[in-house]
Amino acid sequence: MHEVNRRWTEDPTAFKHDGAYYLMYSANHYLGENYSLGSAMAKHLLGPYKKAANNPVLRENTDRGGVVSGPAHNCVTLSPDGTEMICLYAGRTTATGDRASC
Repeated sequence: MHEVNRRWTEDPTAFKHDGAYYLMYSANHYLGENYSLGSAMAKHLLGPYKKAANNPVLRENTDRGGVVSGPAHNCVTLSPDGTEMICLYAGRTTATGDRASC
């Protein structure tokens, strides 16, 4: 598929961790090779937010032997014992093609 250079951001989710506010979001065209998850951080809930230097924080990995071809909408939660943060996301895989899977 030829990807049109469409830049948009969708599905923002915010959370607080260790006194900082984080914003995660889906970026770029859903069916494009650049569809990914980005992150930004702020000291205050209303910002200003600064994008993470390692953006995108989650992107397709099929070029590296993985199966994720389109990570998408996400949320962040704590592990049952509260010691780890876990990012859950929907997305396309090599098995689902253009259909999203969780």
